[in-house]
Amino acid sequence: NDQRPERFGRGSGTALPSIVPSAFSMMTNVSDMSRGACGFRITFNIVGMPFENLEDAEATLQINQALAPEFFYFFTYIPLEGTPLYDVTRNNGLLINKDDVNSDYLEGLRSNKFRLNIKEHPGGMTSEEFSQICGRMASFQRENNRLVF
Repeated sequence: NDQRPERFGRGSGTALPSIVPSAFSMMTNVSDMSRGACGFRITFNIVGMPFENLEDAEATLQINQALAPEFFYFFTYIPLEGTPLYDVTRNNGLLINKDDVNSDYLEGLRSNKFRLNIKEHPGGMTSEEFSQICGRMASFQRENNRLVF
Protein backbone atom coordinates (compact mmCIF):
# COMPACT_ATOMS: atom_id res chain seq x y z
CA ASN A 1 0.00 0.00 0.00
CA ASP A 2 1.51 3.29 -1.18
CA GLN A 3 1.86 5.80 1.65
CA ARG A 4 3.19 8.76 -0.34
CA PRO A 5 1.79 12.11 0.74
CA GLU A 6 0.24 13.90 -2.22
CA ARG A 7 2.70 16.78 -1.94
CA PHE A 8 5.58 14.44 -2.85
CA GLY A 9 4.01 13.60 -6.20
CA ARG A 10 3.10 10.32 -7.74
CA GLY A 11 5.60 9.98 -10.57
CA SER A 12 3.23 11.89 -12.79
CA GLY A 13 5.70 12.12 -15.63
CA THR A 14 5.18 15.84 -16.00
CA ALA A 15 7.79 17.63 -18.05
CA LEU A 16 8.48 21.29 -18.68
CA PRO A 17 5.96 21.76 -21.53
CA SER A 18 3.13 20.55 -19.29
CA ILE A 19 3.94 22.77 -16.30
CA VAL A 20 1.04 25.07 -15.66
CA PRO A 21 1.98 28.11 -17.77
CA SER A 22 1.11 30.57 -15.01
CA ALA A 23 3.35 28.72 -12.50
CA PHE A 24 6.29 28.70 -14.91
CA SER A 25 5.66 32.36 -15.74
CA MET A 26 5.65 33.19 -12.03
CA MET A 27 8.97 31.32 -11.53
CA THR A 28 10.48 33.22 -14.44
CA ASN A 29 9.24 36.57 -13.13
CA VAL A 30 10.58 35.90 -9.62
CA SER A 31 13.87 34.75 -11.13
CA ASP A 32 14.15 37.94 -13.20
CA MET A 33 13.29 40.13 -10.20
CA SER A 34 15.91 38.34 -8.09
CA ARG A 35 18.56 38.92 -10.70
CA GLY A 36 17.62 42.59 -10.80
CA ALA A 37 17.62 42.98 -7.03
CA CYS A 38 20.59 40.80 -6.11
CA GLY A 39 22.57 40.59 -9.31
CA PHE A 40 22.55 36.80 -9.27
CA ARG A 41 20.38 33.75 -8.63
CA ILE A 42 21.27 30.41 -7.04
CA THR A 43 19.12 27.29 -7.25
CA PHE A 44 19.31 24.26 -4.96
CA ASN A 45 17.90 20.99 -6.25
CA ILE A 46 17.65 17.48 -4.80
CA VAL A 47 17.44 14.52 -7.15
CA GLY A 48 16.70 10.85 -6.44
CA MET A 49 13.86 11.25 -3.96
CA PRO A 50 11.30 8.48 -3.47
CA PHE A 51 8.97 8.11 -6.47
CA GLU A 52 10.80 10.72 -8.52
CA ASN A 53 10.96 9.32 -12.03
CA LEU A 54 13.25 10.21 -14.89
CA GLU A 55 10.70 12.59 -16.43
CA ASP A 56 10.41 14.48 -13.13
CA ALA A 57 14.21 14.82 -12.90
CA GLU A 58 14.34 15.90 -16.56
CA ALA A 59 11.76 18.60 -15.79
CA THR A 60 13.91 19.84 -12.90
CA LEU A 61 16.90 20.11 -15.22
CA GLN A 62 14.84 21.78 -17.96
CA ILE A 63 13.45 24.38 -15.55
CA ASN A 64 16.97 25.23 -14.39
CA GLN A 65 18.21 25.41 -17.97
CA ALA A 66 15.36 27.79 -18.84
CA LEU A 67 15.99 29.97 -15.77
CA ALA A 68 19.80 29.85 -16.25
CA PRO A 69 20.67 30.82 -12.68
CA GLU A 70 24.15 32.16 -12.13
CA PHE A 71 24.80 29.21 -9.84
CA PHE A 72 23.04 25.82 -10.10
CA TYR A 73 23.47 23.32 -7.28
CA PHE A 74 22.11 19.82 -7.19
CA PHE A 75 22.48 17.20 -4.53
CA THR A 76 21.57 13.54 -4.35
CA TYR A 77 18.80 12.64 -1.92
CA ILE A 78 20.03 11.17 1.36
CA PRO A 79 17.38 9.73 3.72
CA LEU A 80 17.85 11.69 6.96
CA GLU A 81 16.21 10.24 10.05
CA GLY A 82 13.71 12.57 11.68
CA THR A 83 12.50 14.14 8.42
CA PRO A 84 9.08 13.56 6.84
CA LEU A 85 10.70 12.31 3.62
CA TYR A 86 12.74 9.77 5.58
CA ASP A 87 9.43 8.44 6.93
CA VAL A 88 8.05 8.18 3.39
CA THR A 89 11.20 6.32 2.34
CA ARG A 90 11.03 3.95 5.33
CA ASN A 91 7.26 3.39 5.18
CA ASN A 92 7.53 2.37 1.51
CA GLY A 93 10.42 -0.05 2.13
CA LEU A 94 12.92 2.01 0.12
CA LEU A 95 15.73 2.37 2.67
CA ILE A 96 19.06 0.79 1.82
CA ASN A 97 21.69 -0.25 4.35
CA LYS A 98 23.07 2.89 6.04
CA ASP A 99 26.63 1.79 5.16
CA ASP A 100 25.69 1.86 1.46
CA VAL A 101 24.38 5.44 1.48
CA ASN A 102 26.72 7.65 -0.52
CA SER A 103 26.89 11.10 1.01
CA ASP A 104 29.99 12.19 -0.95
CA TYR A 105 28.45 14.44 -3.58
CA LEU A 106 31.87 15.70 -4.66
CA GLU A 107 33.06 12.17 -5.44
CA GLY A 108 30.09 11.81 -7.78
CA LEU A 109 31.07 15.04 -9.51
CA ARG A 110 34.71 13.93 -9.85
CA SER A 111 33.91 10.48 -11.19
CA ASN A 112 30.66 11.45 -12.98
CA LYS A 113 29.10 8.36 -11.36
CA PHE A 114 26.25 8.90 -8.96
CA ARG A 115 24.61 6.30 -6.71
CA LEU A 116 20.92 6.18 -5.89
CA ASN A 117 20.54 6.23 -2.10
CA ILE A 118 17.25 4.34 -2.02
CA LYS A 119 16.05 1.04 -3.46
CA GLU A 120 14.87 0.96 -7.05
CA HIS A 121 11.09 0.84 -7.09
CA PRO A 122 8.09 1.08 -9.43
CA GLY A 123 7.42 4.72 -10.26
CA GLY A 124 11.00 5.74 -9.49
CA MET A 125 14.23 5.95 -11.46
CA THR A 126 16.54 3.04 -12.01
CA SER A 127 20.09 3.38 -10.71
CA GLU A 128 21.30 3.79 -14.29
CA GLU A 129 18.75 6.51 -15.09
CA PHE A 130 19.69 8.27 -11.85
CA SER A 131 23.40 8.24 -12.65
CA GLN A 132 22.76 9.49 -16.19
CA ILE A 133 20.51 12.41 -15.18
CA CYS A 134 22.96 13.39 -12.42
CA GLY A 135 25.74 13.33 -15.02
CA ARG A 136 23.70 15.66 -17.21
CA MET A 137 23.06 17.94 -14.23
CA ALA A 138 26.79 17.95 -13.45
CA SER A 139 27.52 18.94 -17.07
CA PHE A 140 24.99 21.76 -16.85
CA GLN A 141 26.55 22.85 -13.56
CA ARG A 142 30.04 23.03 -15.14
CA GLU A 143 28.80 24.85 -18.26
CA ASN A 144 26.33 27.17 -16.54
CA ASN A 145 27.82 28.37 -13.27
CA ARG A 146 29.20 31.88 -13.50
CA LEU A 147 29.65 32.95 -9.89
CA VAL A 148 33.03 32.92 -8.25
CA PHE A 149 33.09 32.93 -4.46
